Amino acid sequence: MAERIGQLRPDRLGGDHVHIEWFDPIDDPTVTDAWCPYITWTFGIAPEVATHAHLGRIASGPRATPAEVADVEATLGVALPDDLTAFYLDLGGADGEVLPEGAGEGEGGWVILHPVVELPDRAAASAWRDPRFVVVGTDGGAEAYALDYDHEPPRWAVVPFVDLDAAHALDAGATLAEFVRAVACRSFWAEP
Repeated sequence: MAERIGQLRPDRLGGDHVHIEWFDPIDDPTVTDAWCPYITWTFGIAPEVATHAHLGRIASGPRATPAEVADVEATLGVALPDDLTAFYLDLGGADGEVLPEGAGEGEGGWVILHPVVELPDRAAASAWRDPRFVVVGTDGGAEAYALDYDHEPPRWAVVPFVDLDAAHALDAGATLAEFVRAVACRSFWAEP
């Protein structure tokens, strides 16, 4: 399957949503730089976040079903935040760079959000982790992206894979939108 490309359409921003259009590369060696529409998705990012970050190249996984989300929540013993659930139902997963406004490729942060059906297996594989964390993704390197259920509602956290310990967790926001901005701007590394 060809790689899907996510592209922010600033001209379609309105209210509290960012519009992302997905394209599949045309599989024809005689055509260069050609893209055909694949799907569109409106992502609920607050306007102030949309002005600070946009989603760069993102490869989506298969969309989750409501039954899959419910099964995962029952297995993990937690309710996923509504915005993350909507993300899973609309896209299924993500793998790409999120960039601060005006930044070029390589100047943002990398986000991999695992498909929801993989979360229980990933939780079981990381038995050494702090039980308050549910790992939902990674930066593709040494950091896990997790939901911290020590808070109500849960907050996003960036935690080193080496220990997944609360002592080393960095706060990355209360919502998926805040998390995306924090990754794009790497603001969770800022001094308190």
